Amino acid sequence: MRRSLLILSVVALALAVGCAKSPHSSSVKIYIQQNQIDKAIREGKAWVQDEPNSPDAHFWLAQAYMRDGQYVNAADELDKAIELDTEGKVFKKFGEPEKVTYMNAGLIVKDTNRTKAIHYFEQAHKIDPNDVKVLMTLAALYGMEGDNQKMLDYLKKA
Repeated sequence: MRRSLLILSVVALALAVGCAKSPHSSSVKIYIQQNQIDKAIREGKAWVQDEPNSPDAHFWLAQAYMRDGQYVNAADELDKAIELDTEGKVFKKFGEPEKVTYMNAGLIVKDTNRTKAIHYFEQAHKIDPNDVKVLMTLAALYGMEGDNQKMLDYLKKA
């Protein structure tokens, strides 16, 4: 009887520990709410280090980067969250802030890495397929790349 209780206790403890979320998950959200962005970034990085395959960890680190104006880092974390999210739940959370983040990241890198800029604007386009600024920018970027067909396709959509 005692042995059964001991085994049951060990199994219950193992399940509880296995299901526990990283303590950083709540900390990053609280620090964002309190506008303590440096601490939020630190906690977000720690959460990603603890759970590198967690789409939520990357999503919340991106949120902290967004609030700090680190748009390229934020966009890269959003991409990682999408990549890891096999169920598509993270992308459903995306809205105007994430779209603007991708647009800002694209504008930051457009002169040094046009391929990456196109990727960021394509992500913004997925979030809001009707945004004329995104469509026009994609047309311009593809035009600079010499891809006249894609340039025309985006101009028609605009």
